Amino acid sequence: MFHKKGNRFYRKCDERVSASDYREAISDALSQELGGAGRATKSTMRWTGASERTAKNWISGSYGPTGENLIALMKHSDTVFAVTSGSG
Repeated sequence: MFHKKGNRFYRKCDERVSASDYREAISDALSQELGGAGRATKSTMRWTGASERTAKNWISGSYGPTGENLIALMKHSDTVFAVTSGSG
């Protein structure tokens, strides 16, 4: 459950995930579910409307998706959903 405090949402638990752990988890989830880099890139682009470079950055773990793109990935990928919801 989330509680609103100002402009940020806080989880009831105090578990924090570093940015690098987040990027790695998304990268691993996309690679695991979609296989090779070419296929993963094309699927990620189709699911989110992101550019090829952006999709490659997510898959390589250089950057992680945020906002609408993260939601789109969660909608299409059970693995990404599991990783981001803490059940993976």
